[in-house]
Amino acid sequence: MIQRPQLLSAEPRGEVASLHDLLGIANAVEVEAVARYAQLAGEMERRGEAETAAVFREMRDIEKGHVDFVAQRARALGQELPPAGGFTWHLPPELSSSWDEVRHSQLLTPYRALAIAVTNEERAFAVYSYLAAQAEEPEVARQAESLAREELAHAAQLRVRRRRAYHSAHPERRRPRRPAPETLAELRALDTDLARQSAAALNAIATALETTGDTSSAGLVAAVAQREAGLAAGKAGPADTAVSDTGRSPPGLVREALRQLEFASEVYEEVIAQTERDELLQAAQTSLQRIVEGISLLGHRLSEIDTHDEPAGT
Repeated sequence: MIQRPQLLSAEPRGEVASLHDLLGIANAVEVEAVARYAQLAGEMERRGEAETAAVFREMRDIEKGHVDFVAQRARALGQELPPAGGFTWHLPPELSSSWDEVRHSQLLTPYRALAIAVTNEERAFAVYSYLAAQAEEPEVARQAESLAREELAHAAQLRVRRRRAYHSAHPERRRPRRPAPETLAELRALDTDLARQSAAALNAIATALETTGDTSSAGLVAAVAQREAGLAAGKAGPADTAVSDTGRSPPGLVREALRQLEFASEVYEEVIAQTERDELLQAAQTSLQRIVEGISLLGHRLSEIDTHDEPAGT
């Protein structure tokens, strides 16, 4: 059973006794996000901040896809999708207050816009996790857990985009680009190299987490490291990222692990953007999906142990 991260100050309101109730809440979450992103896009346009407005419009369109996903889930379950308006009151206040706070922010960059999107996906995950834990009907619990995993996947994908936005704003902090692979053999070599570096860095972070006493985080990071080491033929060579002396709290160390995976995701994003060969595109997308799954797992863990916003640059 997925445990509810401490992202909410209070439990979601009202009892969820049926799939009808759960789908109504899911619809309300996504419909609210569509409306809020559209509102924020308009606000940024009025301010003349076209780039940030474009990010919010893109987020609006992504959330429209999530609305369609909930509708498809309802059909697959043989349920009629309840109107969102009847379930808005179930939503925790943080989902509204975060939108209101950002609307009045005078400094809203594309990076910050995506950071807000990540936080709200994680809060939606927290809602579903709570509902799964409290559900008395097994099917309601199972579907709530499934929706929670979807929100984690959304958050992981947005983390990748957020990191790209950060480096677009701070090109001086970006690592040098690698030459794009032109063959499958070159892509496999890139996979091996990135996996070896990630495994080494993550193993070092797992060891540091052990020294803090956070064995749960250490075990999770070590498991992700083991998967990467398997792709690197069991070799975890020297990492090019040292474990920071300033990040030795468990949240700081988990963030370092996330940064390592997010760097790898950037590399695959660049390959996907540059290649026109179908076999390279498919292979790079498969590798990126593996990295996003790792980001999702570590992002989940970070949300469990730290409720604060991540510092700039993550």
